[in-house]
Amino acid sequence: MTYLGVPVGGNMSRCNNWEAVVTKFTSKLSLWKARLLSVGGRLSLIKSVLGNLPTYFMSLYYMPAAIRSKLESLRQNFFIGSELGDRKMAWVSWNTCLASKELGGLGIGSIHALNVGLLFKWIWRFLHNQSDLWISVIKGIYGCSGGIFGENFARSCHSPWSGILSMIKKLKHKGIDLMALCKRKLGNGESILFWEDVWWGNQTLKNLYPGIHMLDSHKDCCVAHRLPPHEWNTVLRRDPRGGIEASQFNELRLHIESILGHGLQIFTRVSRLPRFGFWMIRTS
Repeated sequence: MTYLGVPVGGNMSRCNNWEAVVTKFTSKLSLWKARLLSVGGRLSLIKSVLGNLPTYFMSLYYMPAAIRSKLESLRQNFFIGSELGDRKMAWVSWNTCLASKELGGLGIGSIHALNVGLLFKWIWRFLHNQSDLWISVIKGIYGCSGGIFGENFARSCHSPWSGILSMIKKLKHKGIDLMALCKRKLGNGESILFWEDVWWGNQTLKNLYPGIHMLDSHKDCCVAHRLPPHEWNTVLRRDPRGGIEASQFNELRLHIESILGHGLQIFTRVSRLPRFGFWMIRTS
């Protein structure tokens, strides 16, 4: 099924579902004669046209590596003045051309970086616009955190959201932790889940203190309901036993005391991306 020119319901990790983008690329190139254009002209066309052709697709789906490589190859060949089917030597690495001008490149930008930036924007919207209908649907399928901070989600489901979650996990395995670039600021605690959300440190409290999480009679509680004046002995199914449970309970109490030492302000999401990074996240 196709909706507004984009396949819906298919497995977009398969290369054959991206053939429409490749065809559009090659059809554009066939209309231009690279050898008749100056380097500046080819650079302008690459930035304004070729780089934006797959934007609609990339804002919903994570592009397969094979398709990404093919599109970058088409852009590179056009930039060096090679016609379709011809072979011409490149005197400068294409990765150098993709780099920003501050790093000695031409500021073209890679298709992969654009794809990741567009998809991560959905994560940003999920964390900011909690009242939207689509977010309620995501939470109903993937849990309160949308599967963003957990490892368990429907891997057999080939939905756009599962593709975004897979992208985040793949990049994290490569040392690029996108979620670490988002940080919560403490607030009144009414809209943040105590156990499920990452609101203090880099992990959920459910993962840090699994024994106490199992004892909590209301696991979907918000932060405000687990801080003073609320008492823990009224929310636990039973008192923590010795050993691991007692140790985790004492650590959790110290954790809460350190949090209270910082005071409570309004909860917000802030970006910690440096200005020289891959992209800037904007809420507008």
